[in-house]
Amino acid sequence: GLCLDQNLFEIVVKGYAFLWHQIRCMVAVLFRVGSCLEPPSIVERLLRIDDGAEFSGGKPTYRLASEIPLILYDCEYPPGVAPFCDYQAPCGMVSKRMYDPFTDTWLRYAMRAAVTSSLIREVDAIPIEGGARWAEERNSREPLILDKDPEKLELPKRRREGTLDQKQVLHRRKLDRKNKAKSASSM
Repeated sequence: GLCLDQNLFEIVVKGYAFLWHQIRCMVAVLFRVGSCLEPPSIVERLLRIDDGAEFSGGKPTYRLASEIPLILYDCEYPPGVAPFCDYQAPCGMVSKRMYDPFTDTWLRYAMRAAVTSSLIREVDAIPIEGGARWAEERNSREPLILDKDPEKLELPKRRREGTLDQKQVLHRRKLDRKNKAKSASSM
């Protein structure tokens, strides 16, 4: 697990039109591999979706990685489209009006982290029931990046989500039922 000496990890994904949850899925699988809960070969096996492939019937269910550290940056937009740009600042420059909120946010969280780290260092020295120390207990937990996953099965042994086609059929049926109910209530 992540411990207080700040073993932080970074993954940089380059590409076009990635979906928010797609990145969270990738990170979750990579953390499972890094935690020795899955073999490295699971990545290639999950990517194979041709007929007859192990996961062609749908992806296994698993918890997504946390969205908290997920940051979208370095995107290109046509001129005049990016809503967060300060078009009053000279090209290639960041105005104080844009910079200050970032530094204020960083300072607030840095102070909270410093206070919390100090408190945790104090608590780490206190024994807990059974003779262990809090630091040992904390370091045995799953990384925060992953939501708590009560299922300990390897991905290939887990229940599968439906395929895209199956999900679309279910969605169409749901819409049809809703439309029929709406039609019946308007009569």
